[in-house]
Amino acid sequence: MASIYAIALLIAALLLGGGGGKSGYLSDAILQFLAIPVLVFALWRLSFEKLNRSATLAIALCLALVAVHLIQLLPLPPQMRAMLPGYEVVASSLNVAGLKLNWFPISVSPRATWLSLAALLPPLTMFLITLLLGYRDRRLLSVVIIVFGIVSVLIGMLQVAQGYLSPLRFYGADGPPEANGFFANRNHFSALVYSIILFLAAWIASHLRNVFASGRAIKIEAGVITFLIVSVSLIVVLIGAQMMIRSRAGTGLTILALFGGYALTLGRDRSEGMAKVSRKIVISFTVLVLAFIFSTQFALYRILDRLDDSLLESGRSIIVRTTLEAAWSFMPTGAGMGTFVPVYAMFEKASDVRADQYINRAHNDVLEFWLEAGTISLILMALFGVFYITRTIYMWRQTWPGAQAIDQTLARSATIIIGLLIAHSLVDYPLRTGALASVFAYSCALLIDPVSNAQETKEGWVDALLNWLGGGATSARRGRSSQQAAAGGAKASNTADRFVPPASVADTKKPPLPIDQTQWGKDIQWPSEWGDGKPSDKDRDGN
Repeated sequence: MASIYAIALLIAALLLGGGGGKSGYLSDAILQFLAIPVLVFALWRLSFEKLNRSATLAIALCLALVAVHLIQLLPLPPQMRAMLPGYEVVASSLNVAGLKLNWFPISVSPRATWLSLAALLPPLTMFLITLLLGYRDRRLLSVVIIVFGIVSVLIGMLQVAQGYLSPLRFYGADGPPEANGFFANRNHFSALVYSIILFLAAWIASHLRNVFASGRAIKIEAGVITFLIVSVSLIVVLIGAQMMIRSRAGTGLTILALFGGYALTLGRDRSEGMAKVSRKIVISFTVLVLAFIFSTQFALYRILDRLDDSLLESGRSIIVRTTLEAAWSFMPTGAGMGTFVPVYAMFEKASDVRADQYINRAHNDVLEFWLEAGTISLILMALFGVFYITRTIYMWRQTWPGAQAIDQTLARSATIIIGLLIAHSLVDYPLRTGALASVFAYSCALLIDPVSNAQETKEGWVDALLNWLGGGATSARRGRSSQQAAAGGAKASNTADRFVPPASVADTKKPPLPIDQTQWGKDIQWPSEWGDGKPSDKDRDGN
């Protein structure tokens, strides 16, 4: 696809500037503006495509989420608005300001709902544009996410080394002097780290698959050894960075991510025997244990100190109780998308107010979504759960025709990332950031087959990079042959008369010598396997 580099730049920009957890940051506004032309292009292209059932359901869920915002912004006459929940709150607020309730929408804060709708632009763009990408370009985006995630980890380590007043704290020094990377919240930074671990584990699993691709003989090349050394070192760095971040939820989910990465290495094709799988079990489990041991040596004391803090001191139970009360009060329509802050303040008790605490989120996206969208939020979450569960089962039990092993493994890693981010959203709000929402949207798109007319870039250096990351030329040749087989007979008919040398000749490294086609020496013996149409001696002599 010709625009793959623009998409790669967009996801890189989202990872660098989309780490704010609340509306109002200039970086978020810039990213939303940059996403608009890519979103328009994706919608235009998708209008010409024939989508499968999974893509249709996913796009319908996206449109339903946008429709919720627009419906909540429609002005309603006073008589109709008075019949909806929240009327007393809106009317009393306007009376205090000396205003009269005329036409007013469902949302108690239309401005907040508009900002919430704008925040959907980057993740919607990333999801729709990934549907249009072929397998190869999807792999390239995963590499971009890994690279810029590692850059964020390096920035986080410098933040810890420089302390509280580090100039690399891009969102200020309001919180504790921990590693935040390009995020305003260390918990969100930890979510990016365990997501990168799983994407990197997918590439490692692809290499292990190719190592054991030749039966009992283990095929190890210099490129494979180099990649495994680099990747395992990065896993160690990522685990160490996670413990330096000191996010309690992030640390627990990272342990699950490591076991998820271990499960990726155990995933096998039907052609693999148990002997290959058993060897992969030993090697992958050894890598997992060594990575965990080496990384915990220098960071364990920091996370233990963090775990000593009482979970009740953060007041999460009070936030949950107040959010539930507000959600019931605004059933079934909801208070309006993005309106949590003003609505929570209306229901917050004076005894629960703390001078050193500002409640900007419910720290539970399920409850917050329920408060803001009402009954429709429960329906949308249930439909997404059906989509996620069915696609996850398909990813782990079936094999995509025309896809390489790395494509299947990346999709399986995406199922784990989605599950971890959802679990994290039950105690925090990682999906309220543009960066993690885009990673989540990209992961969801990996669960759906590329559209029928997906095009890919043709640059040789990108092919070489992805081939090296994917485990060598063996998998690349296997992927190309499977894609050609899935393409149908039309392409084969066009190349039926084309000369294709056999493997014994094609694999020779010596190029054929130039031949003067006007002079045919009788001392030249042309191999009969070539079949290139050159006249034989018998034909030249007329015999």
